[in-house]
Amino acid sequence: MNAEVSVVIPCYCCRETIGRAVDSVANQTQLPKQLILVDDGSPDEDNTFQMLNYLKDKYSKYFQIDVISLDENQGVSVARNTGWDMATEPYVAFLDADDSWHPKKIELQYQWMMKHKGCVLSGHRCGIWANSKESIEALSKDVTRIGKFSMMLKNPFSTPTVMLKSNIPFRFRVESLYAEDYLLWQQILYSGNKVVRIELELAYVHKGLYGDDGLSSHMWAMEKADILNYWILWRQSLIGLIAASCLTIYSFIKYIRRIIVVNFR
Repeated sequence: MNAEVSVVIPCYCCRETIGRAVDSVANQTQLPKQLILVDDGSPDEDNTFQMLNYLKDKYSKYFQIDVISLDENQGVSVARNTGWDMATEPYVAFLDADDSWHPKKIELQYQWMMKHKGCVLSGHRCGIWANSKESIEALSKDVTRIGKFSMMLKNPFSTPTVMLKSNIPFRFRVESLYAEDYLLWQQILYSGNKVVRIELELAYVHKGLYGDDGLSSHMWAMEKADILNYWILWRQSLIGLIAASCLTIYSFIKYIRRIIVVNFR
């Protein structure tokens, strides 16, 4: 039986990688009921949009596939929110067009959330595909509840690891180009909801992690986004003034350390 999960994949000029991502959804040991592919105004002469429709024809026998095309590029948050709003299932899982999932990702994560319905959001670990281990047979007992303090200090999840209840009154902040996912996890947790991390590597990136592929050039923008998040949370009365001030200082210290590591490693 298909899991009551809607999978949302934002797509932007991703003709070369989206097939791999969708394949990893179609190869799940427990399939989702819905897959939503959102073309975020890709300026590639409909190459991405045509590929999405090809994949819809290829896999529509496995689950419902909806292809949405935005008129112009509006950013990953708008694309994810658009897919989220189209979700028909009680749970939503996110995947990026250049990443992939372990075959047991939905089965293990969905079954855990069904057994723990008080949990609003769960994530898990993410690794590099070259180091992947596909021998995972069952969910280990290592499930960590994320506390408010640890969420303040570090983002515990990458977006392709997250499954959450679709009816929660939060969305990705569309004005943010960076750390919009981190802000969403913080808002969910600080509003009194249960958030956990499953200590299994059930998602993969297919390129280098933090600091590779020129990412260091965006580090200041990412740092500013982190700091802005704290003050958004303060304005929403989710954290106090002292906490926002201390976190701003702590975040800037981490930023200086990252700069040193990236430039002198």
